[in-house]
Amino acid sequence: MYLLEWVQFPEGGWGAEIAFMAWNGLKWEGRRRRVTADDLTRIEGQDYTRVPRRREKFPR
Repeated sequence: MYLLEWVQFPEGGWGAEIAFMAWNGLKWEGRRRRVTADDLTRIEGQDYTRVPRRREKFPR
C-alpha cells in the first residue's frame, strides 16, 4: 500500500488517498481508495511530513 496524499474532507476531518495492487483472479490491477486517517497505522521511523496535502473542494 502506498500513501499518495493527505486529503482534508469538506467537513474538516483528514483522510488519505492510497494506492495498492489487487488480484482480480486473472491479473494484478492497481487500485486507489480514500480512507480516513484513523484507518491508517503509522510506521515507526517513517517521515510523513513530505506527503502532499490538499483540501477537498466544497460543492456549491
